[in-house]
Amino acid sequence: MSNHLTYTLGDIKAVARIIHVRQRMKAENYFPTEQFEDSDYNALSSQPHRSGDGSGTDPRRPHMGKAGTAFGRNVPPQAVVTEPEIDTPDPRIVSDRLLKQHADHQQLAPSLNMLAAAWIQFQVHDWFDHRTSDEQIGLQAGERLAAMQVDRSATRESQLPFNVFSNTQGHWWDASQIYGASQEISRKLRLYDMQNNLLRAELQLDGSTGEPRLPKGAPFPRHDSDRVEVELSGFVKNWWIGLSVLHTVFAREHNLIVSELRKTQSAKTPDIQAYENWLFETARLIVSAIMAKIHTVEWTPTLLNVPPLQLAMFADWWGLGQDGAAETLHKLDAIPYPNDTIITEEVIQKLMDSGLVDDELGENLSRIILDGKPPARHSPAPMETGLNGEALTWAFTEEFVSVYRMHALLRDEISLRRGDGSSESWSLEEMSFEGASTAADEFGISQLTYSLAKENAAALRLNNYPRSLSRLNRPGTPAPVDLGAIDVLRDRERGVPRYVAFKKWVSKITGPSLLAEPTPPVRTFQDICGDPDDPGISAAERARRLRDAELLSTTYGSVEDVDLLVGMLAEPLHPGFAFSWTGFEIFLLMAVFRLSLDRFFTTDFHAGVYTEFGIDWINHRTLGAMLCEHLPELKSKLRENGNPFLIEEWR
Repeated sequence: MSNHLTYTLGDIKAVARIIHVRQRMKAENYFPTEQFEDSDYNALSSQPHRSGDGSGTDPRRPHMGKAGTAFGRNVPPQAVVTEPEIDTPDPRIVSDRLLKQHADHQQLAPSLNMLAAAWIQFQVHDWFDHRTSDEQIGLQAGERLAAMQVDRSATRESQLPFNVFSNTQGHWWDASQIYGASQEISRKLRLYDMQNNLLRAELQLDGSTGEPRLPKGAPFPRHDSDRVEVELSGFVKNWWIGLSVLHTVFAREHNLIVSELRKTQSAKTPDIQAYENWLFETARLIVSAIMAKIHTVEWTPTLLNVPPLQLAMFADWWGLGQDGAAETLHKLDAIPYPNDTIITEEVIQKLMDSGLVDDELGENLSRIILDGKPPARHSPAPMETGLNGEALTWAFTEEFVSVYRMHALLRDEISLRRGDGSSESWSLEEMSFEGASTAADEFGISQLTYSLAKENAAALRLNNYPRSLSRLNRPGTPAPVDLGAIDVLRDRERGVPRYVAFKKWVSKITGPSLLAEPTPPVRTFQDICGDPDDPGISAAERARRLRDAELLSTTYGSVEDVDLLVGMLAEPLHPGFAFSWTGFEIFLLMAVFRLSLDRFFTTDFHAGVYTEFGIDWINHRTLGAMLCEHLPELKSKLRENGNPFLIEEWR
């Protein structure tokens, strides 16, 4: 990605503080709800590739993190709401007053484009999805609001004093949105060679339109007799052109990797099907790692455009985030330079000469800070352990799900551009579900990608949900649903603390003093929205703070009732942040856990598993490189080494 930031010695020290905070959060803000017995290595857990459902990723506890296991928590058991007031206030009223767009135009995120909005939905579909039950929650009709039925989240058996819920996806970063969360699904997505009765390593792509596209064939159930089909992939809920583009590009990337592996890795067995399976699984490993790398060192630093956090995300990928690095970085406090010292080659050399920074760390800092490029990863890293060296239990958490509710990034309408320079406005509804294929037929994948890249994402603010999401005609539902109301409802029924209570349990650990001055406790609606008399804010921001506080006070009976989602959308954005500080606090812990507890990103990240080709491919692959290779029409439109998630990087 392009590096436009200047780094200081204080930024490097902040990375050490971030590592220290994570250590504390391990003990005080991470609570598994399901335990797994240790076991000896078995045939599954010793396999050098990912399983279909995520089992075997931890060889000590093969069932940990597989599809169907429980979500954990980031708040202690006593903070989980055991008897949630699901309808106080009515989720549809909250959505109508506070989430749905009211102005003529949505507020736009500066620089961030719709490709970035599509990316996070693409990732979330890999990470988590809750099971639902046949029981429904009924929201009664009110003034201007129609009655609505929502499937209740399915609970699982547990001895804990609160409800526990299952993840239909595996809890690992294994690209299950592309390959499916089971071996059965992944087999259906692979290309079948009927003549040789062979299941090939490649994913199915349909070239009948003149460009390789995902074939249609994933059905949505309808309450009427119509059959709705979208493209065939591992996870196709809430399908729209943004997901269609990314799934298509990554399917092409998988097939390209298979082709390259065939050139460098000949069959080591006469069993041709075994060879095809090995090619498929190795390509999946490589694709999953590329995806994790893009999210860690490209997407996240774009939304957290602050020097120490950019450094921290690079550190998460190339290993500085390991426990021992904190000691090394803490030694920098002894360097007799002020924190605002700009990092130059000369300063790095002096840090190395002092003996407080070793040659490897100095070289890595030089590449990151001066060249803007993370160093290659070649050697395995140790897996993360608890404060006393014990093995940690891994699972995504309900609170992590909550802070990634980012539907407000979506635009109600965008311009789709043709190759001849003309454009046409399409609504989100028109380009969703079957409409995604219709748009691809008319514009082509390259032009859809360019259209997303040239359109601003919407801002994560109150009253900025696309209007179409308040009346979403989703296949499988007999009537339109209000997605904003469902977002509020889901947090409540799953026992996620409301905003003020949530901050009491989380902010006391990290505290904004990590990067800024501490904020006072939340006691009023205005405390959530920010001080309107702050001399450093604009007139427009002052008006927003006053308006949003008034909206909150007319919707909620008490500041303690404000929903977590609503509070996060109402709080002032930290400089450089595209999402809330409160959401960042959970992200701070969980972002590194999903890497450092996965053997395929730690102990098994080496050429013996990925091949020499695979390690080199991962180290050099970026999203921009992928887009330009698979969609060559974009080569002249994306600036060299440009960040594809930023509008200004596109011509």
